[in-house]
Amino acid sequence: MYIYILSLQLNFADSADQLTFTQSGIKKYVKGVILNGILDIQSISIPNLQATLDLGLTQINLFMSDIKIADVQLEDVDIVLQNSQLMYIDIKNLDLQVSMGWRFQQTTYPYIQDAGQGKISLLGVSLTALTSSSCNSTGNIFVQLQNAQLRISNFNIELSGGNSWIYQSMLSLISDQVISAFESVFQQIILDQISVLMQNVFEKFRLYTLYANHPLVKDERFTSSWVIRDQTLSLQVTGYVFHSTNLSDQYIQPQMLRKATQNKFNSDITLVIHEAAFNNVFYIYYKYLNLFSKHFTISSVPKLEINNAVALLSVFLDTELVYLLARPQMFTNSTELSGYVYFKFEPMIQDLKSNQIAELFNSVFVAYKINFALFVDLEKFTPVFDANEKVLRLVGEGTF
Repeated sequence: MYIYILSLQLNFADSADQLTFTQSGIKKYVKGVILNGILDIQSISIPNLQATLDLGLTQINLFMSDIKIADVQLEDVDIVLQNSQLMYIDIKNLDLQVSMGWRFQQTTYPYIQDAGQGKISLLGVSLTALTSSSCNSTGNIFVQLQNAQLRISNFNIELSGGNSWIYQSMLSLISDQVISAFESVFQQIILDQISVLMQNVFEKFRLYTLYANHPLVKDERFTSSWVIRDQTLSLQVTGYVFHSTNLSDQYIQPQMLRKATQNKFNSDITLVIHEAAFNNVFYIYYKYLNLFSKHFTISSVPKLEINNAVALLSVFLDTELVYLLARPQMFTNSTELSGYVYFKFEPMIQDLKSNQIAELFNSVFVAYKINFALFVDLEKFTPVFDANEKVLRLVGEGTF
C-alpha cells in the first residue's frame, strides 16, 4: 500500500540511502526491466499506416489497419554510462511478428479497390537512444529518452485474401515507404514503453507503508536526478522513517549526513545506508511506540554508531549505559524480513542486564525496509561497515 503525501517537506540535502550501479550492474538491471516488460507492447494500440504507389496517370494507396503485434522476441540490451547525466541504451535484434488488415484503392477511374489480411515480419530491429533523468521539487524522478534511432534489418509482408497476388508484386515498389512508416511508429511505441517501464520502477521509490503491525512509513523520494561518474550510476533517496501520525517530525537532519558517493566495491549494485537512518528508526520507537519502556526504563534515544567491523548500540537505562553489538543479518527468502536490513543484537559484556536488553531489542525492533529490490536477489548481498563515512554498504552482484 502506497502513501502519497507530497506536501511533506523535502530537504534535498538529506539523503540517508544511496543506490549505486556499476556499468555491468545497470546493464543487467535495465535489461531485466526491459526484458520483463517489452512483451506488454503486444497490447498497445498501433495507428493506421498508409503508403502510395505513384504510377504516373494514377495512384494506388495502400492502407494498413487493425495492426497488432502477435509475437515479440528480444536478444540483448546494452547499456553504456556516458557523462554526468546520459545513459546510452542499445536494443539489439528485436524480432516482431505483426498482423494487419490491408486495403488497396486506386485514386482515379476505374477506382479499383481490394482488401484482405496480412502478416509482417520485422526482424533484426535495433533501437538506440540516449536517456537522461530529472528530479522535481516533490521528489519524483523522470526519465527522458532522446536522439533515438530505430532500424529494421529484414522486412517481409505476406498478403492474403482478395486478389492479394496482384498487390503482393506491387509491394516491392513501395517497400521503402512501408518500412519507413513502420520504423517511425515502432520507434515511438518502443520508446514510450521503455519510458513507462523505467518510470514504473522509479515510482516504487515513494513514501511507503513500512510495516503491517506498526504505524511506521518510510520516505523514499529522490533528492536529485541520477548521477553518472567513474562508470557508475547513483541514485539518492531520503531514507526517512516517520510515525504515520506525525509526518513533520523529521529526525534526520542535513548536518548528520555526508553523501556517500564512492563505489568502493566493483560489484553490480551497492546499497549505502547511513547510520542516521537506523537511528531514525530508534527515535521513532523511543518517542512514539514506547516498546522499550514496557520492560526497562530507557532514558534517551538508543544510538547506533558504525565502526569498521561492527555497529555499536548504546542504551541508557536511567543513568547506566549498556552497549550492544549490532551485526547485520544476511537476507533469506524464507523469512518475513526478506527485503529488509535487520540486525542481531548481542551484549558487549556478558551480564544479566545486557543479555536482557539484547533479547528485548531482538524481539521488538523492526528492520529497515528496502524497496528497490525489483529483479534483485538480496540473498547474494554482503553487508560491509564503513566507519569513515558512517554507512552500511550492502554489496552484491544480484540475480536479474
